[in-house]
Amino acid sequence: REKKGADPTSGTGRRGDKVLWQNLTSRGRTITFSIWPFLEPPEPILVGAKDKSVEYTIADTATSRGYSYLIVPSINPDDGPPDEPAIIVSD
Repeated sequence: REKKGADPTSGTGRRGDKVLWQNLTSRGRTITFSIWPFLEPPEPILVGAKDKSVEYTIADTATSRGYSYLIVPSINPDDGPPDEPAIIVSD
């Protein structure tokens, strides 16, 4: 049985840092950003079951803010986490 719920903590990175996502569930997920903070061309990020995504590099143009994203299908309980998952870019 899969664990329900996601850790609502945000990832923090600096410009030039590389980030990736790890999927510990037995179902593939797609991550979509409304504002793209990476050097690589915008695309849905595919993370297979029990797998990791490719790495993405935080762009020099990323501002100090949170970049929210949507995970489909959701890994959260029906009521969701208290905050959206996000990547926080720090100075």
